[in-house]
Amino acid sequence: MSARLFALVVGLMFLALGVCGFVPALLGAPAGAPPPGPADGLLFGLFPVNALRNLFHLVFGVWGVVVWRVTAASRAYARTVALVFSGMALIGVLPGLAGLLDPLPVDGHDIWLDALLAAVASPIGFVPWWTMGRDPAGGGWS
Repeated sequence: MSARLFALVVGLMFLALGVCGFVPALLGAPAGAPPPGPADGLLFGLFPVNALRNLFHLVFGVWGVVVWRVTAASRAYARTVALVFSGMALIGVLPGLAGLLDPLPVDGHDIWLDALLAAVASPIGFVPWWTMGRDPAGGGWS
């Protein structure tokens, strides 16, 4: 996958997640908890979200869609996604660090999803040969 395609696909995914996080019908409550408030609960019954996490998704989504046309900017986006989401996955896994991101829910299914996203973004952002070759859109070298 090229860095540009990664930025576009992941950006659109984040935009969709950010919008879905504000739709009360898509939010569930954890077992034994009161019904979720607006933009607060388990997205699709699996992923903990709140208004701040939804805004976080929207920012990363807009950024990905804005930079997808430029290879260098798309690679910088992939690097940032890899670093931020690997950090979030580590914080979710390591005991005692969960309090570092109190306003952002980082637990449950978010941990493996963040780790998977970081694993996909890392080679795209950091390994130079992923983007070597001709750029079919521009006809030049990427």
